[in-house]
Amino acid sequence: GARYEEAEQNVQTFDRFGTQGAGSALANDYVLPALTVTWNFADDLQLRAGYSETIARPQFRELARSAFFDPESERLYRGNAGLVDSTIQNFDARLEYYMGRDQFITGAVFYKRLENPIEEVQFSTSTFVFETTFINSPKAIVQGLELEYRTQFNIPGNIFFLSDRDWRFGINYTYTDSEVEAGASDLIFDPISQSLQPAATYNLDGSVLQGTPENIINVQLGWARDQDEFNLLLNWVDDRVLQRGLSQPGAELPDVMEDPGVILDATYRRDLDYIYDGLSLSINARNLLDEDHIEYQVSEGIGETQFNTYARGRSVSVSLTARF
Repeated sequence: GARYEEAEQNVQTFDRFGTQGAGSALANDYVLPALTVTWNFADDLQLRAGYSETIARPQFRELARSAFFDPESERLYRGNAGLVDSTIQNFDARLEYYMGRDQFITGAVFYKRLENPIEEVQFSTSTFVFETTFINSPKAIVQGLELEYRTQFNIPGNIFFLSDRDWRFGINYTYTDSEVEAGASDLIFDPISQSLQPAATYNLDGSVLQGTPENIINVQLGWARDQDEFNLLLNWVDDRVLQRGLSQPGAELPDVMEDPGVILDATYRRDLDYIYDGLSLSINARNLLDEDHIEYQVSEGIGETQFNTYARGRSVSVSLTARF
């Protein structure tokens, strides 16, 4: 099939007195093809292959040159009126082996080619205040593989509270290799000078795409019954470039790296139909291992220094839902 999109984005900034500032306008139309082929060459085996094209448009705040403050990350952001749409070509193939209902083993490979990917970059103002803005890198390639296993089982014997539940286990691993391509003739719209600059100025060629970790592991263990459901969710993400350092003459800034750590969450849901038909209770516990949020920079002269590290803390939320 094919999808046709026609879109227009307009951003106009102004100060508190109504004086207009920088504006931005994007207008594009795209034909986005998609193709999927599935081959069932055995009763419990199938091969899927696909190709598609997608679009990633800049957000309004990424296009607005006015500054805004993110209270969660305590970062000051300033948009870039010169951003353009990112276009993505997606290739993937997946082999699926089914062992039963909701039980399978899959292996997949993927390849993505990005034109003008949007990346977060950090720069220092004349008053030595760090701000975050955005650029379009010329090109990038993202490729890798994904492995997933999911099964169901019962605990043998007659163990109180455990044997009468349908247990399930799942694990997913993703390996990603990314690389930015910036040739000698490529230009980047610089958010500081508001002009096109040679891509070589930013030392992008061969670097890892911002926000892309090399390894990701997700593990799920829990049970399900007609009345209740419980899950332990373990997530580990490799170190990744959180913000690219936008180097200027005399102000070299290393990339801001993020170490997400190991995050363990728990969720529990129980239907309370014996009280009211349609009433349910949910309990969610987050960050049970009390992992900190860690950001750091690495420079040749100083080594590793903390940038924006803080304690996430544990949290528990309880909700009661009634359906009428």
